[in-house]
Amino acid sequence: MKTFWMRCKFSVVHEWADAFSCLLAERLDHPVEIQDADTLTTSVDEHFAQLVISFDGEAPKDLESTIREIGEQFGQPIFGFALERREDNDWKDGWKAYFEPQLIANTLCIYPPWAEAIESDYQIQIDPGLAFGTGTHETTKMMLTLMIKHLKDAEKTQVLDLGAGSGILSIAGTLFGHEVRGVEIDGVAVENARTNLSLNGMQHVEQRVGTMSEVATGAPWVFANIL
Repeated sequence: MKTFWMRCKFSVVHEWADAFSCLLAERLDHPVEIQDADTLTTSVDEHFAQLVISFDGEAPKDLESTIREIGEQFGQPIFGFALERREDNDWKDGWKAYFEPQLIANTLCIYPPWAEAIESDYQIQIDPGLAFGTGTHETTKMMLTLMIKHLKDAEKTQVLDLGAGSGILSIAGTLFGHEVRGVEIDGVAVENARTNLSLNGMQHVEQRVGTMSEVATGAPWVFANIL
């Protein structure tokens, strides 16, 4: 059965894009994409960034008023508000074309189930689902590089992965021979992390829903790729 989706677009002054998108995502409990000169889908205007929100089905009825209300809070106008109905469904899987195998520090390959791994010393298969952590984001690359530097050849130790997301750091720590626990506030992400652990033969690694204050004991190494 053919279904539809809705796409909302509008522009804000570039300097306010990050703050605006964060507040809007929190208000809507829904992801907001920023498009500017540095993103995959580019917006070439150096003064403005375009914010895009996609909904599988109808958009919230108060969407425009919510956006304009946030703009008023910042004292910033919004430009070019548009809401369009789309009938194609390729957008749900189209992002997969951009998740290509990543080679970290010439040592560790991160690759999705639909691609071939790059020849390397270590390999991790990741199906990101709705969780953060594919190895393409700069902070994830940084964390993995640090793990390679400090844990790859270290004696076995305990590692705590706070904000585990897709489980990518938990898998890397386990791959390097350590005892890892993953903690994440998002239950959907925890399920995704467990799926990825299974993909890599690591079903025994603990992943649970919780917060930092609920972690009973610490660890010599703590990795926290979170806001």
